[in-house]
Amino acid sequence: RRAGCEGIMGSARILTLALVAGIEAKSAWYTGLDNVLVNPDQDTLTTIGTTQSDIDNAQFSDARYAVLLTEGTYDLDIPIGYGMSVHGTGATPSGVTVNTIHSIDGGNSQHGGSTQNFWRSAEGLTVKSDAIWAASQAAPLRRIDFQGDLYLSENGGYSSGGFVGDCSVAGKIDFGTQQQYMVRSTSMGEAEYSDAGWNYVFAGSPGAPEGSTTSKASQVTTVDTVVAGLAEKPYLVESDGEWSIYVPDAP
Repeated sequence: RRAGCEGIMGSARILTLALVAGIEAKSAWYTGLDNVLVNPDQDTLTTIGTTQSDIDNAQFSDARYAVLLTEGTYDLDIPIGYGMSVHGTGATPSGVTVNTIHSIDGGNSQHGGSTQNFWRSAEGLTVKSDAIWAASQAAPLRRIDFQGDLYLSENGGYSSGGFVGDCSVAGKIDFGTQQQYMVRSTSMGEAEYSDAGWNYVFAGSPGAPEGSTTSKASQVTTVDTVVAGLAEKPYLVESDGEWSIYVPDAP
């Protein structure tokens, strides 16, 4: 079915998941899928997150996990490692609240800090506390309301690149050791960075610096708007047991 839905990114087309998948709605679409975890508890998340954060064994494993949280407030501190994707499935980020999420270095200096922390993501959440997202590439954050600070590296460990889109950060985004980063359609209290980085791009992001304040004149690029017709990523929404795919309309 098609309908208008007003959310963090405006209107969207809504596709009922059972119809898209061509299945009958007699049972949940994820029944029998062991790697799709709906509303798991803290112990389960800690076990999986710890295992999937092991850089020596998990980086090239075939394990994949989709963590789906339906509308509500959860006392969860969610570690996110290789092959993990955490989704709040409310219509907007305010529908699903957790304590925090984190991706940490998970190794030591011989692994280059978090420069090998790939293949993980989170979206559709409200995060109450400060969050550490020490990752490098293929590790996007989307549609998240961070009510504290967002740290993009950990304890001075190396980090190299990432993407934040359609988020809000009440406190600061601390880039730490990040070499390069893309921030799009994201509001922030402030951006904190040093001349350790090389290339930070801000597009349509209130609170972003107007230009570099370090000795590297080209370190920061800021534009006020994003390109017209931008195609945003579709996302899952659950409401009263019905699962749908929301397809945001282009602005």
